[in-house]
Amino acid sequence: MIISLRTRIFILISAALLIILAISIFLMMPFGEEQPAVETIDTPAGSLPGAVLPDNMPVGTVPPSPVARQFSPEDMEKNAAKQLAKIFIERYGTYSSDNDSSNIEDVRNLAAPALWSKLSVKIGERGSEGFTGMTTRVISAELSDWTGETARVNLQTVRVEEKNGATDNLHQNAEVNLMKKGSDWLVESFRWL
Repeated sequence: MIISLRTRIFILISAALLIILAISIFLMMPFGEEQPAVETIDTPAGSLPGAVLPDNMPVGTVPPSPVARQFSPEDMEKNAAKQLAKIFIERYGTYSSDNDSSNIEDVRNLAAPALWSKLSVKIGERGSEGFTGMTTRVISAELSDWTGETARVNLQTVRVEEKNGATDNLHQNAEVNLMKKGSDWLVESFRWL
């Protein structure tokens, strides 16, 4: 069974996103009760072999264990906006002449209605003869504007274009404007820079 390039890319991106999501959820989970600032243990001085304590810490104490960082609701919203921008650009920017506009269909649920009406016009448009494929991977995302209801994300991407057997690597930036509709973020507009 031969799996198309588009399907393999989709599987890889989906697996990476699931791993990132699992790690994010794991890091946001509270772990037990809060630890006191300093724990006192009942051991004679010098009985902690190899333990090195700061000069101002009394013998018989253990420094506090690190606590996982708690994210505020605003931090989580900002992260959600950045993740949506990444997903949108990677899906829209990854296409193949063998998959007839599937990249546009893949972003349907991520796009605001006005943007979708512009993008849907491109469905079915045929490009040049021969095979053409583009794989887009976001390497960094930065939130450049934030109001809580709108967001602008600047992305740096690496794009690999394959055209008639020749491969070309491109570094290209993108800007994605998002708006919040209810509890969901949607892409309102984007542009390649």
